[in-house]
Amino acid sequence: MLAYARLTPPAGRIVGLARALAHLKLEPGTEEAEAVTAALAAAEEHLDGWGGALRHALLVQTWEATAPAPGPCGCGEAPGFLLDLPPVSAVLAVEALTGGTYLPVTTWRSLSPNRRGSLALLPSPGTRWPTTDPDPAAWRIRFQAGYGSPADVPQPIQAAILLIAADLFDNRGAKQLATLTDNPTIARLLARYAPSEA
Repeated sequence: MLAYARLTPPAGRIVGLARALAHLKLEPGTEEAEAVTAALAAAEEHLDGWGGALRHALLVQTWEATAPAPGPCGCGEAPGFLLDLPPVSAVLAVEALTGGTYLPVTTWRSLSPNRRGSLALLPSPGTRWPTTDPDPAAWRIRFQAGYGSPADVPQPIQAAILLIAADLFDNRGAKQLATLTDNPTIARLLARYAPSEA
């Protein structure tokens, strides 16, 4: 299992304030704009990144994944590393701790083993992973993930963000019995992007 740490956060908002105000039937310039902005930010944070409910990178961000050794990655018996934080746009570095120093590993290939579009890293054909020092972070992989712009984020995810933000805004002053995940419309919108079992 990989451990993930975000190195650079995403910039910008996926759903704009004007769209949210229109959805909530509020006028531009309303004194509620700050509360709506906060609800949008909370809705995105609820879904975004490794710790988010969706386990997706919604806008471009840089991550580092570490592991003690290659393991199951959804590609049969082949050991590798599953970067299960789609969409992965670029693998920036793969490094192995050898003799107390992280050395670059360049003989690898990538496959997409599941419906989410997660990225599996495997040794290049005819090669094997190098032997590493025994360490919980003997392997270090830096990568970029996320959609290129807010417009590139799939419409179902955008719609779910809008609905979550509306729920947060409408119920900002009171406790409610239902949780965000109890909304069946949100669940249906996000079903195809949900975390995989791999």
